[in-house]
Amino acid sequence: MTKRKTNNNCVYFHVNKTKQEVFYVGIGCLNRAFHKKGRNRFWQNIARKYDYDIIIIHKNLSWGAVCELEKQYIRQIGRRIKKEGSLTNIHPGGNGGDGHEHSEETKLKMSLSKKGTRLGKENSWYGKHPTEEVRKLLSEKAKEQHKNGISKNPPVMIGENNPAAKCRILISPKGEEFITYSLRKFCEENNLCMKKLRLNTNKGPIQSVTTDLYKQRYKSLNTVGWECRE
Repeated sequence: MTKRKTNNNCVYFHVNKTKQEVFYVGIGCLNRAFHKKGRNRFWQNIARKYDYDIIIIHKNLSWGAVCELEKQYIRQIGRRIKKEGSLTNIHPGGNGGDGHEHSEETKLKMSLSKKGTRLGKENSWYGKHPTEEVRKLLSEKAKEQHKNGISKNPPVMIGENNPAAKCRILISPKGEEFITYSLRKFCEENNLCMKKLRLNTNKGPIQSVTTDLYKQRYKSLNTVGWECRE
């Protein structure tokens, strides 16, 4: 593990928006709190199903300090894989996710695939919530971040600034050209069928459409004559 010598590290919580419970404790530079890459499968499932808020608990600390705090919070709230609490953290903390995380996660996946997943009241962590101390801390940090205008969605990742966004050229039946980095948004604004455009990308103008879905009929017919290029 590479030793970090700077004092720009932070401790952050990811909080389930629906259940208002902490499901991940993390450490690293401030930007790490906002990244979705490199998260385990359990984190991805909760983030996708419920969405989440980001709470920066501590910042501008040394690496050693955030490692100790991470261990304390994980121990206090409890990990899902140990049936102690709601956290999706694989490790007990203190190493920022370095080391043998992948092999441990693989072992966990193998175990769950054999045992099955328990839902509802059969789940050992069903109904568990953070302590009053953690709730108070979350509330204070949320108010502080709201006051300072901190957002979990950095503007650098929006539209054409998003490195994962594709640039598409849409040509209308009248020959008008439109450039967009969000096909979904463009289709919604112009009543077009996104699925038809995707399937016919770089295949010339759409000649005709057939659909059994009444809801999509208008958009599909409106898409005839349009062309999508990448």
